[in-house]
Amino acid sequence: MENQYDAIIIGSGIAGLTSAALLAKMKKKRVLVLERHFVLGGQTHEFKRKGKYTWDVGLHFVGKMQKNWYFHHIFKYITNGKLKWNKLPEDYSHINFPDSSFKIPSSKKQFKKKLITEFPNEKKAIHQYFKDINRGKLWIYRMFASFFLPGLIAFCLKIINKWTKKYVLKSATEYMNQNFKSEKLKSILQSYWLSYLLPPKECSFATHAVITDHFLSGAYYPEGGASQIAQNIIPVIQKSGGQTLVKAEVTEIIVKNHKAVGVKVSTRQNGKNKNVHYYAPLIISAAGIPETLTKLVHHELPKQTVKEVEQFPSGYSSLQIYLGLKESPEKLGFKGENIFIFNQHDQNKIFSESHEIMKGKPTHCYLSFPTLKSPTKGAHTAEILYYFDYQHFFKWIDQKWLNRDNDYYELKKFAAEQLIDLVNSKYPGFKDLIEYQEVSSPLTMEHFTNRNNGAYNGIPGIVDKFNQKWIGIKTPIQQLYHTGSDVNIVGILGAMMGGVGTVSHILGPLGFLNIIFASYFKS
Repeated sequence: MENQYDAIIIGSGIAGLTSAALLAKMKKKRVLVLERHFVLGGQTHEFKRKGKYTWDVGLHFVGKMQKNWYFHHIFKYITNGKLKWNKLPEDYSHINFPDSSFKIPSSKKQFKKKLITEFPNEKKAIHQYFKDINRGKLWIYRMFASFFLPGLIAFCLKIINKWTKKYVLKSATEYMNQNFKSEKLKSILQSYWLSYLLPPKECSFATHAVITDHFLSGAYYPEGGASQIAQNIIPVIQKSGGQTLVKAEVTEIIVKNHKAVGVKVSTRQNGKNKNVHYYAPLIISAAGIPETLTKLVHHELPKQTVKEVEQFPSGYSSLQIYLGLKESPEKLGFKGENIFIFNQHDQNKIFSESHEIMKGKPTHCYLSFPTLKSPTKGAHTAEILYYFDYQHFFKWIDQKWLNRDNDYYELKKFAAEQLIDLVNSKYPGFKDLIEYQEVSSPLTMEHFTNRNNGAYNGIPGIVDKFNQKWIGIKTPIQQLYHTGSDVNIVGILGAMMGGVGTVSHILGPLGFLNIIFASYFKS
């Protein structure tokens, strides 16, 4: 049958690519990966300007890439060992406040020691914090594993989590206020909200814990840039007869007798718009759970379910400034670390007052240098990220990408100037390095990802996420499965493990063990 495959994956982000590669390598399945963007890779893709400047759009740093971690082995397995990782500097993140700064070391032991040295009166609470971080991490691991491990084991994991949820299903801010007195200490520990765009007052402590733990041994970046991930996975998919298509937007999942059997795709071929049907006995959606249930199979679900999903809070979005530099930022002392700049210690206030940028008063920013993390990338670049409420862009929501009113571009330009000035005030001379700049808004993110409100990370890790029965790998439709960070936790590795979990479920009771065995001994 024409257009028939063993499996169809909707979305080419790291979760979709991981799912496809595992099915291809472990079961020799012929997999079709469909991507609505004109570039593969989702949040791991890169883009280039002026023929020399390249930037990543979502991957800025990744933890737990030491060779003894299974994350490292899984990446090695799905790329046939061709993806390499560079370690960021030992003090991999610099947190800057108006009155002080704090450098986070690439060692849990050193991090704890440094915190106790600077905040000796909080010593007991700091020790307890690291114990609670481990407790929260394990809670998330158990929750995720319950989606794909055998029935009795999954049941036991759910019971354990039910007994312990009171310790981790509170907000990060609630935990901090209950355990610490120093506002600066609280601010340092909550500063990573900017990397996953969820304010501490909304973020569950479980989410905070697993992300904090993720970086306790430092951070890494792909050699050659984020695009190397997709470039090294795609050949694995193709080797088993699979295919990857861009500019192929899935508009509907075809369901017959309550079973997913294929997809309807809007694509462009030979300069003309065309609708094509593809079929497979297995459909995996990496497009996001809300997007899948409310846009692709809503006609097959009870209206109450669709309404419930639609009303669940979406994630937040951001403004991103991409800068091309005349010369190396090493000139100013940068070494490839992550730079966080905040205008005060209250992280929730920083978030809630972010609109002050409209008055020329930005409250924060994240600064990154892709070319210092991977010297092979070419001409030097920098990226600045700022939380910016989607509502500021409602005016232009119905206008097309690259063809919006001039005031849209003026707003982006003004915001970029404020953020560049903010960085320059902390690191004099930064502004003089800039040769080229481009700005991405929440509307840009929405255009390319199809996520509601241009959400940067899909379903946010709020407390209520873990109470929703519709969040998980299985869907109400037979032969249709979810994958990605929505079924696990935000971030590149959270999404990648989402792919591992989904394929583990599909492979059966020993699926996860078989994947881990293959990644350690067959990569």
